[in-house]
Amino acid sequence: MFPGFVNPGDIREYKHLVSLMKLKSIMFPDCSNCHGRPMTGEYKMYPEGGTTIDEIRALGSCRKVLALGRLTSEEPAAQLKRRCGVDFTLLPLPMGLADTDAFIMAMANLNGGEIDPLIDEERGRLLDLMLDANPYFYDKKVAIYGDPDTVLGMTRFCLELGMVPKYVLTGTPGETFVKLAKALFKEYGKEDMCQAFAAKDLFDLHQFIKDEPVDLLLGNSHGKQIAKAESIPLVRAGFPVLDRYGHASLPIVGYRGAFQLATKIADALMDEFDRNCADEDMDLIM
Repeated sequence: MFPGFVNPGDIREYKHLVSLMKLKSIMFPDCSNCHGRPMTGEYKMYPEGGTTIDEIRALGSCRKVLALGRLTSEEPAAQLKRRCGVDFTLLPLPMGLADTDAFIMAMANLNGGEIDPLIDEERGRLLDLMLDANPYFYDKKVAIYGDPDTVLGMTRFCLELGMVPKYVLTGTPGETFVKLAKALFKEYGKEDMCQAFAAKDLFDLHQFIKDEPVDLLLGNSHGKQIAKAESIPLVRAGFPVLDRYGHASLPIVGYRGAFQLATKIADALMDEFDRNCADEDMDLIM
C-alpha cells in the first residue's frame, strides 16, 4: 500500500482498517511507530518501526497495490508495475464518506467481500454526526489549502457536509489538480460557486478572501496569519500543523478521521456563532 500523504495518525488508521479487513499489507512508507512514539522512559537513538528493507523488496511480489492519492502515488505504483508486474488500483486519499467507501470496497475485492461490522459502526457514527450538525455546515463557505491530494480529499468531504469550497488551492503546479477539483464541484452542483487554483500561495489566497470572504479556513498552520487578519476561524488539518500539540497523532483519513475532522469543523463554526450572536440566541443544548 502506498499511502500518499504521510502522517503517523493516518498510517495507524490505515493499519486499523486493514486489520479489520483481515488483510496482510506492507505500508510504504510507514512512519507510524517512528514518529509520535509513546513515552517509555527509555532513550533510543533510532526508534523501532518503519518499513524494513525486506518489506521493500517484497513489494515486487505483492498481489495488489492500493495507491492512495491520485497525484502522489500513481507514478511509484506505475514504476512497480513496469518493473515487477504488480497490478495497482489508484484511489483518492480515503477522507470523508465516499472516498473511504472506495478504499473499503477496494480491500473487499481482495478479501472475498468480507467487511467487519465494526467498520459499519464507524461509518454509521460519521453519518449520524453529518446529519445532526448539518444546520451548521450547510452553505458555509470554506477556503481549503495545502498538499494537492489532501486538499482534494478535504474538498470532497466539505461538499459531502453541504459546505461550499469557495477557494481550493495548492502550491503544487499542474492542471490535473484543477481538473479533479472542478470535477468535484460539478458532481455536487457547485461549479458556479467554487474556484480551484494550482501553483498559488497563501498571499494569493489572502487576496481572494479580501475580495470575497469565507466562513472558515481549512488547512495547515501557515494559514493562521490570514485567519487572524480577517477574523476567520481556522481548522488545522493536513501537513504541517506546527503550532498545536497532538495533531500528528490525530487521523483525518477513514471514517474515524472524518468524524474527528467534522467535529472540529462544527466546533469552529459553532464557536464563531456563539461569539457573534445575541445573548438570547445562544444554545446550551443541541
